[in-house]
Amino acid sequence: MDNNQVDLGNKYRPEAKYIVLQCDNVGCKKYVFCNIDPWGQISTMYPFPSFIEGDIEGIPDDIRIDYFESCKCYAIKAYNATVVMCRRALQNIAIDKGAKKSDDLYIQLDHLRNKNIIQGILYDVARQIRTIGNDGAHPENAKVTEEDAKEINDFTWQIIEYIYLMPNRVNKIKAKKQTTQP
Repeated sequence: MDNNQVDLGNKYRPEAKYIVLQCDNVGCKKYVFCNIDPWGQISTMYPFPSFIEGDIEGIPDDIRIDYFESCKCYAIKAYNATVVMCRRALQNIAIDKGAKKSDDLYIQLDHLRNKNIIQGILYDVARQIRTIGNDGAHPENAKVTEEDAKEINDFTWQIIEYIYLMPNRVNKIKAKKQTTQP
């Protein structure tokens, strides 16, 4: 997002600051209005970015909701919460794909690999989501940075996209091709 600060001159709450941000995604370019708290953090945003808020065909609700919550956490700079919610989304993916609910995530990720749902680099990415998600959940572990949270959030979306969205898109292309060929 591009940061274009606007002074709205709030005479009743002089400590309140506001900014207007514009999405730098070429396909979006929408504006959001943000309230900045006295510590310089975004405390509220309107409208909240809705790129994943609504139903997305093919993504189970519990996974979509967990991922959307991780995006909200990232937007307010709650980096520990961001990676914990990504880890939770990953665990819900494993359960959705047949892993035992009672197993820990380490074993559930092996289930995904053994069933050829994720392989190679995606398996490595999933392991990083688990590890850094654990860091966010346990104060004795390494500190989660903004960069960690962004990477883990992006990685989680890439896994969701690979497992749930890409197959739907490929199937739509195949169906369209079959209906247009003589």
